[in-house]
Amino acid sequence: MSEETNEAATGDNLLGEDVTSQSDWIESLPEDMRSDDNRKRFEKFVENDEFNIGKVLKSYDHMERGYSDRIPLPKEDWSDDEYESFYTKLGRPESSDKYDIRRPEMPEDYPYNEALEKSFKDRAFNAGLNGKQVQELIDWQAEQLSAEMSNNTVSEATQKAESEEILKKEWPGQEYESKLGLARRTAKNLFDEDFLKMINSKGLANEPTLIKNLAKIGSLLSESKVGKDRETFSFGHDKNTASVEINEIMNNKEHKFHNAYWDHADPQHKEANEYMNQLYSMRYSDAK
Repeated sequence: MSEETNEAATGDNLLGEDVTSQSDWIESLPEDMRSDDNRKRFEKFVENDEFNIGKVLKSYDHMERGYSDRIPLPKEDWSDDEYESFYTKLGRPESSDKYDIRRPEMPEDYPYNEALEKSFKDRAFNAGLNGKQVQELIDWQAEQLSAEMSNNTVSEATQKAESEEILKKEWPGQEYESKLGLARRTAKNLFDEDFLKMINSKGLANEPTLIKNLAKIGSLLSESKVGKDRETFSFGHDKNTASVEINEIMNNKEHKFHNAYWDHADPQHKEANEYMNQLYSMRYSDAK
């Protein structure tokens, strides 16, 4: 066998040198960083078997920028200043009056409460809320208010229907409209506006017991007086109830003014006639 053949047979490969030797760049790393995992991590910075220092520095810059943008979680021993900085980074405005909110549509006859809005903004600012969080809570509150008022409206309508049923059993036929009108006139003449508002706000305007007692009180008084005092006759009657009252006087012999209206010699004829004129005036007026 020739010398050339022996040399070829004893070499590690056909070319006579180790072509798989590790690149020099890994040797440039500290010994404790030469693991296979680190080699895979750092290969992205290598060009032509050497570190590309530009790539390394760019990666480091991105890392530092990302670290500076991080928002640390609050700690129990944080100072007020640290919390203020934290809230600012989360998007809280510089003061409570800087919240740019969209006021929700309010239910009809329910004015927007600006004082409550200001108080809420102040409290939200102290709690560190950003604008989006404040808007979300204001919208939620408006939705809850609308739902509550809708439920109250349904409840009032139900209560009114139940009261009407009770009173119509107590006062059958045309007596219902007549007594209800009397109760209304009595309330208007006996109570001031604040008291009437209180009755409505507490849901007592549809209370059958109150209405029956007001009608009873009114019957003890002169209907003429109840109808005319303080120019409040229209409170107790609209066109429909005035028509009912006219029919009652003309056809119901038990009505206080029935005999007096038909009998010109009756001592109360003049009073009954005046009362009837008021009813006719209401019946054929433009008042509702």
